[in-house]
Amino acid sequence: MRFTIERIRTLILIAGLVLVASLGVFLTLGRWRSPFSRRDLPKKLGFDIQQEANGFTHAEFHAGHALFKITASRVEQLKDSRYRLHSVNIEMYSPNGGGTDRIEGSEFEYDQQAGIAKASGPVEITLDRPPGTQPAEHKKTSGRRKGSVAPDDAASQPPSRQIRVKTVGLTFNQNSGVASAANHVEFDLPQASGSAMSASYDSARGDLVLTGDVELNVQRGAESVKIQARRAEFNRETDACNLAEAAARFRQTDARAEQAMILFRDDGSAQELDAAKGLVLTTPSGGRVTAPTGSMRFDEENQPVSGHLEDGVVLDSNQKGRKLHGTSPTANLQFSSIGLLQRVHLERGVDFTSDEDAVKAGVSMHSGREWRSPVADLDFRAVGSGRVELASIHGVDGVLVTSQNQRGKAAPVRARMTADDMTGQFGTRSASCSSRWPCLALQCLRR
Repeated sequence: MRFTIERIRTLILIAGLVLVASLGVFLTLGRWRSPFSRRDLPKKLGFDIQQEANGFTHAEFHAGHALFKITASRVEQLKDSRYRLHSVNIEMYSPNGGGTDRIEGSEFEYDQQAGIAKASGPVEITLDRPPGTQPAEHKKTSGRRKGSVAPDDAASQPPSRQIRVKTVGLTFNQNSGVASAANHVEFDLPQASGSAMSASYDSARGDLVLTGDVELNVQRGAESVKIQARRAEFNRETDACNLAEAAARFRQTDARAEQAMILFRDDGSAQELDAAKGLVLTTPSGGRVTAPTGSMRFDEENQPVSGHLEDGVVLDSNQKGRKLHGTSPTANLQFSSIGLLQRVHLERGVDFTSDEDAVKAGVSMHSGREWRSPVADLDFRAVGSGRVELASIHGVDGVLVTSQNQRGKAAPVRARMTADDMTGQFGTRSASCSSRWPCLALQCLRR
């Protein structure tokens, strides 16, 4: 074929038209296969999205108040109205206009119809305490304690007031505002740090619930309080933590309760422990105190200061063959400056019994005593290594003491003593007084 200028011009024109048509076909196919490149993306997702160069922002409102906002750097469409969001930040707002809570994760799968976003990797939750929130202690007691934060000082609250939770595979329900995770959880609170097997957070109520082998470590200076529980519930607007099946260890003393609440100070130290369903205190020297209800107060160094038990107090001690059992309707505990039990004040009917078995010069000896009085004070002394032992007992308003001593197979010798005011002094662990109520010397005052 002979190419002339006219033919070459015609061929160029035809090739240009074919190229333009091909580009049009490819662009049309690209728009059909990638609906997220279209300007009607908000309509495809089914909610109001503000299109941005680096992603989108979705905010939902109710009665003029923002409930939550979801932002992501990139989004991909999946099947069945599901989408994959990348570099996700979910902000949840308190209904009363208080603090803002955030959920951050690298990748979420979003179900448009169900309104559920589920993370496929690590997630961090940050809970902010609302400005001007009044701590639980202010609601419980009158007056402002030293170091507390008044509403006018709310703006100066430090970032440490935040609660941070880390987990994997979290699920957020935008309809209920609840975020939950069934995997291992690590948390960092202003008051403590620890872990749990699962967690859930209700953004409307501000409640963080930890379940399954909950462990908390409360550190203040050199002292610490270690707490274990089946369930722990924090509220971001208060300084209180509600516990179920809780066990706390402080100053070598163990405290257990079926249901308890720990109140914290603003500086993170434990202030008070209230037990509603049984409190059990166990000392390192083998002493045990139980009561249906009770409370313990701590100082700024997490040292126990005082305690109050009621509704039937039981005291037991078993040391080297010496058994002591006591009961009283109520008991007030006092601790020393270093957190050791110092005094127990009992009221409304006190009953104590003691039994001791010993062998002296090859002869077995048994002694038993019973103490009854309306009121009694038990004083304890330190014996080293954080241990204490009973030093004395003092009763007033009518004291009755009965005793029974038996040496070998001889007949028991019984005695009875009454007084308006009586004090019993107990010997030390190293004393050898098997025939008395462990080295008990009685001082009586009759009126």
